[in-house]
Amino acid sequence: MKRALIYATLFFISFSTVSFSQESVEKPAPPSGNALVGDYYGADVSEAVLNKAISVDKLESKLGNAKKLEAIAVKGEVTDVCEKRGCWITLKTEDGSSFFVKMKDYAFFCAYCIKR
Repeated sequence: MKRALIYATLFFISFSTVSFSQESVEKPAPPSGNALVGDYYGADVSEAVLNKAISVDKLESKLGNAKKLEAIAVKGEVTDVCEKRGCWITLKTEDGSSFFVKMKDYAFFCAYCIKR
């Protein structure tokens, strides 16, 4: 009976140690605060990329011609952004309609304050 009690106590101690020893990992999130024109977070965007940036309407026409596009810079007015993590944004097109952009696999985030 004593052995069973000792084994049960050891089991519960080891189980609780393993259960509570895991670290809580904080996932990255965009910075808080007010965004100003010209501010950037993370790596700086080069002038060459800014000069090659296309409008949302041009992106839609390119998507009609291709199945997949990579390494594209799109410029536009952000009208909405995910307020939890910044994992999606809505851009305003030139004709006034909206264009939804979701960041694949939470690869990067947008600052909450970029919407107008």
